[in-house]
Amino acid sequence: MIGGTWHGRLARELRMSDHSKPDPLATSSQNDDRLSTRKFLIGFTSGVIASFILWVLGRRLFMHPGGGEFFGLYDYSVLLIPLLGSCKIALGIYLLFVPRWKRLGTGLLASAPFGAMILFGVCASN
Repeated sequence: MIGGTWHGRLARELRMSDHSKPDPLATSSQNDDRLSTRKFLIGFTSGVIASFILWVLGRRLFMHPGGGEFFGLYDYSVLLIPLLGSCKIALGIYLLFVPRWKRLGTGLLASAPFGAMILFGVCASN
């Protein structure tokens, strides 16, 4: 009978004491989940804000009449807008390969469809 021996009582006491103390690995795992969610949301929000600034304000700053050869009414500086948008995507892809910032890069890439919707709204309003 295992319950009546000294090693049975010791095992039972150890099992009871394990439940009273929180598992440090579980606590750190929960903190990591919160931090990774926060990093994703920061990346997503900053990507949407960057897209808004890029498309809405960029249209007003860079799309001025200049009579470019390929762009008709717009100057060549209009090429800066898609270049900056591509830099956001490239930064998101780069951050996917850095383990510490992987969630931030995922958030940046997840904001790309919202940036496209902002672009379509700016184009429709023009």
